[in-house]
Order: sequence, then C-alpha cells, then structure tokens
Amino acid sequence: MPWCPKCKLEYVEGIKVCPDCNVELVEELKEEEVSFDPEFAENYSDEVTEALEEENLTDIQKLTPEEMEAIMLRAEQLKNFEENPVYKSKKDKLLNNKSAYGVLIVSGLLGLLVILLDVFGLITLPLSGSSRVLTFIVLGVLFAVFLLTGFISLGNVKKLKPEVEKEEKLINDIVEFIKQNKLNGSYKKPNPENYEAEYLELNNKVVSDVKEAFPDLEPGFAYYVVDRFAGDILDED
Repeated sequence: MPWCPKCKLEYVEGIKVCPDCNVELVEELKEEEVSFDPEFAENYSDEVTEALEEENLTDIQKLTPEEMEAIMLRAEQLKNFEENPVYKSKKDKLLNNKSAYGVLIVSGLLGLLVILLDVFGLITLPLSGSSRVLTFIVLGVLFAVFLLTGFISLGNVKKLKPEVEKEEKLINDIVEFIKQNKLNGSYKKPNPENYEAEYLELNNKVVSDVKEAFPDLEPGFAYYVVDRFAGDILDED
C-alpha cells in the first residue's frame, strides 16, 4: 500500500498522489529522525530528564517518534505543574471552614461540660485514682483545642466571605476574556486526531494570555480557572 511521506496517510493501490498534500506517494515510509527542538531542550531540560526517568528511558536518540512525542508532552505537563502550583479556591476554603467550625465548637463545649459535671458531682464517670486526674487533664486540653480551633474556623468564615465574592467576580471576568478570545478566533478547537497534544498547547496559551491580561493573580490561579471553567469554551466549534 502506498503512503504519503508528508501527512503519513495510507492509500489504496492505484493512487499515485496525495490529494491533500499534492505530493507523490511512496511504497513505504522512511524511519524519521528523532531530535529535540534546541529551544525546547534548553527550556525543558529538567522536565525531559524527569519524563525519561518515569518511563525508564535513557537514550534519547533511540526513541521512536511516538515515544519522543509522549516525552515532550509529559515534559510540558511537568513544566506547567511547576509554574502553576495547585490553587485552593477561597470558596473551597470557606466551605471547609463552615463544615468544621460547628462540629468543633459543639464537640469542645460538650466535652468540657461533661468534665465539669463530673467535677461537681452531678454525674460520675467510670474513673478513679490518679488515672482520673490524668484523664481529665488530657481530655480537658483536647476539648479546649477543639473549641479554640472551632472559633478560629468561625473567624475564617467571616474573613473569607468577602474574598469569595471578589474571587467569583474575577473568575467571571477571566471566563468572559476567554470567551471573547475564542469568538475573535484566537483559540481554535483541537484536532481530534491529535487532541491531547493540541489541547495541552492551547491550554498553555490560554493560561499565558490570562496571566498577561490579569497580571496580579495569585500563583496557580490562572491555571485553576482555565482548567476548571474553560474546557467547554475551548471545545466549542
């Protein structure tokens, strides 16, 4: 079966020229030379080394084109993770503190109340001697920590509420920015045949554009917004 040396598509016998590339077909494809783009190798040297170690590969020159593409893709992912640390949203922090402070305060108050009731003889816990005093001290400290942590979480809730509002407004502004760029033709939907590599490249471009348009973002915030809210936008036709 003949092959196109440019687009690498296989054709049925009888076809002599690739209709897409307008080049003559060949009987077999030559093995491609494998090499890194010098600029890529310079900018991603540490990440390439890590990606090779992950795959237990050592000799770059012996990689197939498919292996090379996978290593370069993984290197870009590692670089992206390094430059965009995991961002924990203010909203998630608010929800965590909301769910925690009530349980901690109630647990601390009930625990201290039980100890006081026993001390004043209103109830009797199954403890005696020196172990009784030691247990009360340990439990008292533990329940006091619960109570203190609960009030700290309550304070965090009050502090985080206005920050959540600012964060949500900023997310909406960034999403609108991405939508406008998409409408203007700046972002093209990835090709299904090479979706993973093209989507990663597009994702990195969007993150870079967001950072440039919104220069005062917290570390990792641009990647967080693009990863969580821009997927459907970038996949639209």
